[in-house]
Amino acid sequence: GNQLDRFVASLLPSLFSLLSNSAKIMSTSGHTTILFVIKSVHSHVLIPIFVQNLTSKSAVIRRRCSEYLTQILENWPAKCLDKHAQLLQDSVLKMIADSDQGARAFGRTAYWHFCVHFKKRADQLWTGLDANTRKLVDKAKSAATGVKSSTVSGIATVSSKLSSRTFHASAPDLSGG
Repeated sequence: GNQLDRFVASLLPSLFSLLSNSAKIMSTSGHTTILFVIKSVHSHVLIPIFVQNLTSKSAVIRRRCSEYLTQILENWPAKCLDKHAQLLQDSVLKMIADSDQGARAFGRTAYWHFCVHFKKRADQLWTGLDANTRKLVDKAKSAATGVKSSTVSGIATVSSKLSSRTFHASAPDLSGG
């Protein structure tokens, strides 16, 4: 509900800061947690936080945010996206034009998921693209149709790995001997 949305919104900036951490366990933990947030908390309140990080100086954060926004456009219901349609349109354009190759690739895929929800806005965005970018976006169309199964199964794989592990805490020896 509303309290969870606010809690997650307050948590996301710390999770984003973990993404560029040089310790792989930290960056992976942040990434995995954000994937669970995207899968579990569908709230329009979170969209501006993801969008804000598209302007990060860190290419890693921009690439990950492009990935997250692509998954949001792919998996969240329209009612969660409608309030931020213009913001999402601007974001897809930013992603497509990013200096990072990975962010651009996610942006091209995101365009097609955006198109599903906002056809007229996607058409406006398309007309603003140059011919070469249009070709690249068009090539991503086939990839976008296969994205849903791979991203959802990717989250499911992480989830099943985590839930299949058994954690044992050893009890301290209190016998004194």
